[in-house]
Amino acid sequence: MKAIYLIILLVFTASCANKQSGTTPPPNSNLITTNIVLQPIKITEADSLEKVKKECTVIDTLNHSLKSNSEDYNLNFIISDDVSNPLNKEWTVDIKITELVSHQWKFMSVRPSSVATFEISLHRQGESSRNVVKTIGSGVALGACDRLEKIATAAGIFTNKWISKQI
Repeated sequence: MKAIYLIILLVFTASCANKQSGTTPPPNSNLITTNIVLQPIKITEADSLEKVKKECTVIDTLNHSLKSNSEDYNLNFIISDDVSNPLNKEWTVDIKITELVSHQWKFMSVRPSSVATFEISLHRQGESSRNVVKTIGSGVALGACDRLEKIATAAGIFTNKWISKQI
């Protein structure tokens, strides 16, 4: 009987030792950091969402997520105030929020969810642009602004990952 307990204990400890910790490794400092000019983020949804634009910090959260996660992908976002600079030789990214649903009910749901669609365009002078459209939803947080901010954080991580694969 003691042998069975010992075998179970050894198998359990051996299987736990193979699991990776939940932390991500630090970014590789040997890689060169790429500068990305971030154009002002636009919400192209109808004017009916003015309340969401005023009360929620979706754009600020997205900017923060882009900046805070950029080191993991050896990127450096430079926030631009101008619409475009044709002489710029740096990579430029345009992000548009084309759909922003702050409150939607789905069949058999207990609480509402939120959805946002992002159009991301990456380009450099003299090169064709690379585009992606990503829809992200959240039903976890209770408030509409909280759900939209979670979506914006996820969009920032996705954008960093996508840009690092394109460059």
